[in-house]
Amino acid sequence: MLGASLTDATGVTHAMAGLLSVATSFHKRKMTLGYRRAALTETCGLGRRGDVLLGHEFHYATIASPGDDAPFATTSDA
Repeated sequence: MLGASLTDATGVTHAMAGLLSVATSFHKRKMTLGYRRAALTETCGLGRRGDVLLGHEFHYATIASPGDDAPFATTSDA
C-alpha cells in the first residue's frame, strides 16, 4: 500500500509506505467494481500529460482521508 495508513476490518489502523498521503479503510467495506479511464494531468512515471490509461477497478476499501497530494490524473468510468 502506497498510502499513509490502512484501517483493517476490525478498526485498527496500520502505517503503510507513506509515498502518498491518502488513508484507506476496510472498516466500512464498500465494493467498487468496473472499468475506469484515467487521463494524466501531469507527465509522470505512468506516461506523458494527456495520455489515457484504461484499467479495471476491484476494491473493498474506501478512502478515509484523501490527503493533500496533487492529483496526477482525472478519472471516469470507461
